[in-house]
Amino acid sequence: LPVVDPANGEIFDELQRSNAQDIDDAVRAARQCFDSVWQKTPALERGRLLLKLSAKVSEHADELAALEQRDCGKPTKQARA
Repeated sequence: LPVVDPANGEIFDELQRSNAQDIDDAVRAARQCFDSVWQKTPALERGRLLLKLSAKVSEHADELAALEQRDCGKPTKQARA
């Protein structure tokens, strides 16, 4: 699927189209991970992992905001929020 920049109408990327089987497979994999690993991980460790994820998101905040702006046409301040 083409990803169009709403500011200029140009295609700047493409996304793979999924079907119902792809979604079922993803949900099944997520459930399996939850049941076999995440649920058994101590709460303190889950918290540490989520904080590491948060730090990575913050580390790449400018890149993510730029993508959000380009994809949705949002102003910079709104995209960073």
